[in-house]
Order: sequence, then C-alpha cells, then structure tokens
Amino acid sequence: FGLVVIYFATRYWFMNNIIAFGLCFTILSLILMKSFRTCFVFLFSVFVYDTFWVFYSNKVFTGNVMETAATRLILPIKIEMIVLFSQNPMKNCLLLGLGDIVIPGMVVKYCHRFDKYSIKNKGKGGYFKLSLILYLISVCLAEIMMFVFSHGQPVLFYISPIFIVGLMV
Repeated sequence: FGLVVIYFATRYWFMNNIIAFGLCFTILSLILMKSFRTCFVFLFSVFVYDTFWVFYSNKVFTGNVMETAATRLILPIKIEMIVLFSQNPMKNCLLLGLGDIVIPGMVVKYCHRFDKYSIKNKGKGGYFKLSLILYLISVCLAEIMMFVFSHGQPVLFYISPIFIVGLMV
C-alpha cells in the first residue's frame, strides 16, 4: 500500500516498475497452464487480440487504443526503461506492457513444469531453455522493428508466432 501511495504521489518511473513487477509476479504465481494445447490457443488468441488493438482499432475508434493506453495512462501497467542516450531521457522511455511479460511467462512456466515432469520420468527436457531463448529473440526482434520503423511495436505480435512455431518444431 505504501508503494502505491508513493507512486501516485511522485509518479516516479522506478516505483512504477516495482509495482508492475509485483503484479507480474502475483499473476504468474496464480495462473497455471495445463497443456501445450492451452498455451498455443492462448498465444494465438492474444496474437489476434494484439493485432486488432494495435493495427485496426484506429479504424473503429478515433485513434490507436493500445498506443494511447501505453503512453497516456499513468498507471503501473507497463515497465518503463529509460533511454540513456537521448536528448530527454525522462521523456523517451521504452515501454513493455505487462501482458508482454505475463503471457509468455505463463508459457515459460508451463515449459519449466513440463521439463521437470519429463526428466523425472526419464524423458528429455529442453523446453524451458528453448522458451527463454524464444522470448529473448522475439523481444529483440520487436525492439529492432521499433527502431527500424520509428514506431511502437506490439511485442505479442512477435512473441506469439515465434513461441508457437519454435515450441512446435
């Protein structure tokens, strides 16, 4: 409660990140995927969801709803990373929405559980490490595309297909 009061009094980015990480941790500790099929259906669903809200919401509404929520809502719904080599580092932040952490986090958590079960039953693991590598690749790809196009990118747009294809292969 104290952190939330301090955050709303100061609007300091570091306090935002502490609360956002706490929300991510809480959500990931509460939600459990039951199968790879559930993971794939969920990833495909958020891919469609993210695609609509980022690329097509401006045709239905007066502007890009996802971009407006990410940049104008002053709530701990995103992780803010300051760009150090910018003319105004406090105004130029890289944003990563909590959904871009929590949704793949649930899949990574399932892969970890699957590996532990598989190894315990004399099987082969490797899905956990693979899922971490896939997450790193997809976030880096989204950041590269952001710099190439000078426009915010929907990270789940990259995470979902890379996870689905990578884990299926």
